[in-house]
Amino acid sequence: MMVNVSSKFGTLAVDVNSNDSVFFLKERINLVLQIPSEYQQLYFEGRLLSYNSSPLDDYNIEEDDTVTLVDTRDSV
Repeated sequence: MMVNVSSKFGTLAVDVNSNDSVFFLKERINLVLQIPSEYQQLYFEGRLLSYNSSPLDDYNIEEDDTVTLVDTRDSV
């Protein structure tokens, strides 16, 4: 499934499976945007995706949903 990741850089479409972990999504983002996973905060419908080991479907993320990325290095 394609999930959109919205950030200050624009919107990125990432191909993932619903049973992939939050960490897997963060690693896919890192490949493109060069933001290490430890500096990524991901939000879906206002909720922080706080458990890296949780599958995306635990957060009810579905095809074409948009996740918001915050680069925590920007807040320092």
